[in-house]
Amino acid sequence: MSEKIANTLALKSTEIFSSYMKDINKNLHLTSKKRFKKNSINVWLPSMTLSEERSFKKNWNSTSDSIAAWLSSNLKAEGIVFVKSLKKFKKINRLGDLQKKNIIDKNVSTYLKSFKGEIKITGLNILKILEKNNNWDSCIKDFGDLEL
Repeated sequence: MSEKIANTLALKSTEIFSSYMKDINKNLHLTSKKRFKKNSINVWLPSMTLSEERSFKKNWNSTSDSIAAWLSSNLKAEGIVFVKSLKKFKKINRLGDLQKKNIIDKNVSTYLKSFKGEIKITGLNILKILEKNNNWDSCIKDFGDLEL
Protein backbone atom coordinates (compact mmCIF):
# COMPACT_ATOMS: atom_id res chain seq x y z
CA MET A 1 0.00 0.00 0.00
CA SER A 2 1.37 3.42 -0.92
CA GLU A 3 1.85 6.10 1.73
CA LYS A 4 -0.65 8.29 -0.12
CA ILE A 5 -3.40 5.66 0.13
CA ALA A 6 -2.46 4.88 3.75
CA ASN A 7 -2.74 8.60 4.56
CA THR A 8 -6.16 8.83 2.90
CA LEU A 9 -7.39 5.79 4.84
CA ALA A 10 -6.10 7.31 8.09
CA LEU A 11 -7.99 10.52 7.31
CA LYS A 12 -11.14 8.52 6.62
CA SER A 13 -10.78 6.65 9.92
CA THR A 14 -10.78 9.97 11.82
CA GLU A 15 -14.00 10.83 10.00
CA ILE A 16 -15.58 7.54 11.03
CA PHE A 17 -14.70 8.35 14.64
CA SER A 18 -16.19 11.83 14.16
CA SER A 19 -19.47 10.22 13.06
CA TYR A 20 -19.43 8.14 16.23
CA MET A 21 -18.83 11.29 18.32
CA LYS A 22 -21.72 13.01 16.52
CA ASP A 23 -23.95 10.10 17.48
CA ILE A 24 -23.02 10.69 21.13
CA ASN A 25 -23.21 14.50 20.97
CA LYS A 26 -25.80 15.80 18.51
CA ASN A 27 -24.45 19.36 18.95
CA LEU A 28 -21.33 18.61 16.91
CA HIS A 29 -21.31 20.13 13.44
CA LEU A 30 -19.45 17.89 10.97
CA THR A 31 -18.30 19.55 7.76
CA SER A 32 -15.98 18.71 4.89
CA LYS A 33 -15.92 22.35 3.80
CA LYS A 34 -13.68 25.01 5.29
CA ARG A 35 -16.76 26.94 6.44
CA PHE A 36 -17.83 26.66 10.02
CA LYS A 37 -20.97 27.48 12.01
CA LYS A 38 -20.60 30.21 14.60
CA ASN A 39 -21.24 29.22 18.21
CA SER A 40 -20.93 25.53 17.33
CA ILE A 41 -18.48 22.75 17.99
CA ASN A 42 -17.17 22.30 14.46
CA VAL A 43 -15.39 19.12 13.41
CA TRP A 44 -13.67 19.32 10.05
CA LEU A 45 -13.67 16.17 7.91
CA PRO A 46 -10.42 16.49 5.96
CA SER A 47 -10.27 13.56 3.53
CA MET A 48 -12.04 15.14 0.54
CA THR A 49 -9.94 18.30 0.66
CA LEU A 50 -6.55 16.88 1.64
CA SER A 51 -6.60 13.84 -0.65
CA GLU A 52 -6.58 16.27 -3.60
CA GLU A 53 -4.46 19.02 -2.01
CA ARG A 54 -1.00 19.13 -3.58
CA SER A 55 0.54 21.18 -0.77
CA PHE A 56 -0.32 18.56 1.87
CA LYS A 57 2.29 15.82 2.33
CA LYS A 58 0.60 12.44 2.27
CA ASN A 59 2.91 10.22 4.31
CA TRP A 60 3.39 8.83 7.82
CA ASN A 61 4.95 12.11 8.97
CA SER A 62 1.58 13.87 8.56
CA THR A 63 -0.68 13.26 11.54
CA SER A 64 -3.51 15.26 13.08
CA ASP A 65 -0.81 17.80 14.00
CA SER A 66 -0.13 18.52 10.32
CA ILE A 67 -3.83 18.57 9.50
CA ALA A 68 -4.47 21.17 12.21
CA ALA A 69 -1.45 23.25 11.12
CA TRP A 70 -2.45 23.09 7.43
CA LEU A 71 -6.05 24.08 8.20
CA SER A 72 -5.03 26.91 10.55
CA SER A 73 -2.63 28.31 7.96
CA ASN A 74 -5.20 28.09 5.17
CA LEU A 75 -7.92 29.71 7.26
CA LYS A 76 -5.48 32.38 8.48
CA ALA A 77 -6.60 31.50 11.99
CA GLU A 78 -5.75 33.68 14.97
CA GLY A 79 -4.04 30.75 16.64
CA ILE A 80 -3.64 27.02 17.04
CA VAL A 81 -3.49 24.87 20.18
CA PHE A 82 -1.90 21.42 20.05
CA VAL A 83 -3.32 19.14 22.76
CA LYS A 84 -0.95 16.25 23.41
CA SER A 85 -1.09 13.24 25.72
CA LEU A 86 1.64 14.36 28.12
CA LYS A 87 0.89 15.68 31.60
CA LYS A 88 2.15 19.21 31.01
CA PHE A 89 4.55 21.34 29.00
CA LYS A 90 7.09 24.04 29.76
CA LYS A 91 6.06 27.66 29.34
CA ILE A 92 8.26 27.88 26.20
CA ASN A 93 8.71 24.83 23.93
CA ARG A 94 10.77 24.55 20.75
CA LEU A 95 9.07 22.78 17.85
CA GLY A 96 12.25 21.01 16.75
CA ASP A 97 12.78 19.53 20.23
CA LEU A 98 9.21 18.19 20.33
CA GLN A 99 9.58 16.75 16.82
CA LYS A 100 12.81 14.94 17.81
CA LYS A 101 10.90 13.34 20.70
CA ASN A 102 8.03 12.40 18.30
CA ILE A 103 5.58 14.52 20.30
CA ILE A 104 4.68 16.61 17.24
CA ASP A 105 4.91 15.22 13.73
CA LYS A 106 7.77 15.98 11.34
CA ASN A 107 5.69 17.79 8.70
CA VAL A 108 4.10 20.42 10.97
CA SER A 109 6.91 22.92 10.38
CA THR A 110 6.05 22.94 6.66
CA TYR A 111 2.58 24.30 7.39
CA LEU A 112 3.57 26.68 10.18
CA LYS A 113 6.36 28.47 8.28
CA SER A 114 4.07 31.24 7.09
CA PHE A 115 1.56 31.02 9.96
CA LYS A 116 1.07 34.41 11.62
CA GLY A 117 -1.13 33.29 14.54
CA GLU A 118 -0.30 32.31 18.07
CA ILE A 119 0.96 28.74 18.52
CA LYS A 120 0.24 27.06 21.86
CA ILE A 121 0.60 23.59 23.32
CA THR A 122 -0.97 21.87 26.30
CA GLY A 123 -1.22 18.39 27.69
CA LEU A 124 -3.52 16.36 29.87
CA ASN A 125 -3.66 19.31 32.25
CA ILE A 126 -6.07 21.00 29.82
CA LEU A 127 -9.05 19.82 31.88
CA LYS A 128 -7.70 21.52 35.01
CA ILE A 129 -6.94 24.65 33.00
CA LEU A 130 -10.47 24.72 31.59
CA GLU A 131 -12.01 24.20 35.04
CA LYS A 132 -9.86 26.94 36.59
CA ASN A 133 -10.54 29.62 33.97
CA ASN A 134 -13.86 31.08 33.02
CA ASN A 135 -12.97 32.19 29.49
CA TRP A 136 -10.80 31.15 26.59
CA ASP A 137 -8.40 34.11 26.86
CA SER A 138 -7.54 33.08 30.43
CA CYS A 139 -7.02 29.46 29.35
CA ILE A 140 -4.60 30.41 26.59
CA LYS A 141 -2.35 32.17 29.10
CA ASP A 142 -1.91 28.86 30.94
CA PHE A 143 -0.91 26.94 27.80
CA GLY A 144 2.73 26.63 26.75
CA ASP A 145 4.15 28.65 23.87
CA LEU A 146 5.46 26.76 20.86
CA GLU A 147 8.36 28.41 19.07
CA LEU A 148 9.42 27.52 15.55
